[in-house]
Amino acid sequence: MHKAASRRPSFFPTLDSELSGAETRRGSYTGPLRMVSPLSRLLLAAVCATAIPSASAQGTDPNLGRNLAAACANCHGTNGVSRQGMPSLAGQEKSRLVQEMRDFKSGARPATIMHQISKGYTDEHIDALAAYFAAQKAAK
Repeated sequence: MHKAASRRPSFFPTLDSELSGAETRRGSYTGPLRMVSPLSRLLLAAVCATAIPSASAQGTDPNLGRNLAAACANCHGTNGVSRQGMPSLAGQEKSRLVQEMRDFKSGARPATIMHQISKGYTDEHIDALAAYFAAQKAAK
């Protein structure tokens, strides 16, 4: 063990002992968490768990589709209006876009990159993206 490390007080004696090869007697830890009773730790964990609302409790972000669509602009153009030879997404039927993304995600539809990109989206994301692009004006 490094000399400087052996002089500092350790908040992780078990880890330090495992790294150095030494053994620590169970229950000898006197760090900050040791001073908190098990009941207090349980109460703290319960408060933390209820303080973080779930995604369904928060509701859907009205800008989710637009925010996710920003990543599509590199290939499919701003607002889904393609200018680079890629298919335009703007103005397409929502159900068609959802089905295509699900096919990419499952591997049912071959692709060069979309099968990888689509796996990063949840069903909620895919629905939001499809709704956003369906609401855009199609290219003329």
